[in-house]
Amino acid sequence: RLCAHDVLDGILTQLERNKNNDTAWHGTCLAMGELARRGLLLPQRLQDVVKPVLLKAILFDSRNHHHNKGAATGGAGIGAHVR
Repeated sequence: RLCAHDVLDGILTQLERNKNNDTAWHGTCLAMGELARRGLLLPQRLQDVVKPVLLKAILFDSRNHHHNKGAATGGAGIGAHVR
């Protein structure tokens, strides 16, 4: 629990650096879902996570050649949101 704040900051920093990368969004949502599942997503940090990250992730879509790559990211965002 002592490191949860630092871990979340690191996750959000990496997402900010790679905000147009679908795998960064997917990984961020999975990591936040795991933090929430373990009770490490602290209530005071929810405002930093839910609206700015998870709601955007649910709507995330990335066009790559002839197909969209956002479905897995949106699914991970929903999974993290409901945990």
